[in-house]
Amino acid sequence: MNTIKQKYQKYDWEGIVFPLTLTQIQSVTHHYDIPFNSELTIWRDDEFRLKGVINGITDDKDALEYKEDGVIKKVGFIDGETLNATSNNEKYLIEGFGLENSNMFAVQEGEKLRLGFSCEVYLDRVRFAGNTVTKTDIICEWYLCSMPRVLFSHTTSRYDSHPNYKVRNDLDPKTENENEHFREGYSSSWDFVIISHNGYKIVLQQVLDDYLPKETDGIVIEYRGIDSNFPSSSFRKMFREYVSFILGTDIQQIGTSEFKIGYVLLSCESENPWKRRIKNNGNINPIPLKNGADRSIFENQLNKLLSNFIRLHEKTSLSECLQRLWIGSNLSIGTNLPIIASGFEVLINSYLESYNIIKKYTKKEKRDYRELISEDLESLRQKLAGYDFAPFVLNKIKNPYNFGIGEKFRIFFESISLNFENDSMEIQALKARNLMTHGRINISSTEGIREIKKISDAYVTLVNRVILKLLDYDWYYVDYSKEGVKYLKMDENM
Repeated sequence: MNTIKQKYQKYDWEGIVFPLTLTQIQSVTHHYDIPFNSELTIWRDDEFRLKGVINGITDDKDALEYKEDGVIKKVGFIDGETLNATSNNEKYLIEGFGLENSNMFAVQEGEKLRLGFSCEVYLDRVRFAGNTVTKTDIICEWYLCSMPRVLFSHTTSRYDSHPNYKVRNDLDPKTENENEHFREGYSSSWDFVIISHNGYKIVLQQVLDDYLPKETDGIVIEYRGIDSNFPSSSFRKMFREYVSFILGTDIQQIGTSEFKIGYVLLSCESENPWKRRIKNNGNINPIPLKNGADRSIFENQLNKLLSNFIRLHEKTSLSECLQRLWIGSNLSIGTNLPIIASGFEVLINSYLESYNIIKKYTKKEKRDYRELISEDLESLRQKLAGYDFAPFVLNKIKNPYNFGIGEKFRIFFESISLNFENDSMEIQALKARNLMTHGRINISSTEGIREIKKISDAYVTLVNRVILKLLDYDWYYVDYSKEGVKYLKMDENM
């Protein structure tokens, strides 16, 4: 990264610039006895995970041993250390810190022999708290992702020589004496949309490639506070899942920054992504996000579907369904469909229960029913004696309120007015879930792999379409079971 981009990174990407070298190490949780004058260097590796190395000198051979209540612990689970440290007179907090691959060696200082050390370290996050007094006006959450092609509705202006480097046009006040700053460095880019909710303004911006690892995209979700009040952490988690669903990729948070108005940095933190780095490898966005030169499409859809997504998220297990969708979509053919299907089944079960589509009977109602049919059931048991299917029939009559997943699917699809022919691609995909679970899918030939990929893509399309149906979406959805990209109306089957 060049020095100009590095200078302005805190405005457009995570606020901590790596590599970061820290000294004046102080333990908070006292699991290690790390000398105060040690030097800790932290960076991000190719997977964008936080890595580090610590170097120093000690007189205590047990200084780097992990301890609990002062006692060395050799086996079992350990807690991460919390450290205070300093870089260029600025204070940092390191959490989830631990030592690995320690190397100790003799160091001669005059007539004294001491122990030098160099250790690889792991950590969860690094926090910089520069100003904890000033009230926060803006919270920015930074994410790695795979970004589909979209057109943004608004432009951001950046001034190399102005105190307020970044200005969001249509949202921030116009810069005074704007023309005076053009000569010393100015840029403008279409890079964000505005989502409105309960009076809050939420910005979704694509991050400049200069700050990102290769083959990976980035976005920032920016919350504008109202009198320093912000949407709750649970809302922000839900909104992250909403953005992931619309983009068709599980976005991974790698940091957070807080600003006062004008993008004056108050505090920031960098954290580990929870899984391997996402590469821009093709998204499964459920709807078209681009329509010719119309810059309003992406922003309009994000605003239109949000309220219904919130309601569905609160009443059903939508979150779990989406998590399994993204996990399964990243697995190889042959293992992906059972994971995706299990999430879909969780969503359907929760929907049927939440909206009382399948009646739940009380213990008294079940007892009354069993008494009502007891004589007839005994008579039927005697008549079916000798038939192999007798236990199945009798159990179904005895427990008619227990529905199998196939019956639940039928009831669910009827309730949302989706109808499929027996030979439809949707039904083939639903049946393939069981075949793949029990290893009865042929993936030993090119043709077999191509067929199961098509069915897997059809299942993803079905999950997307059902969620859109539950959101009262009424435009086009994306059919991934076809070669290329094909858009279908919501009332059209694959």
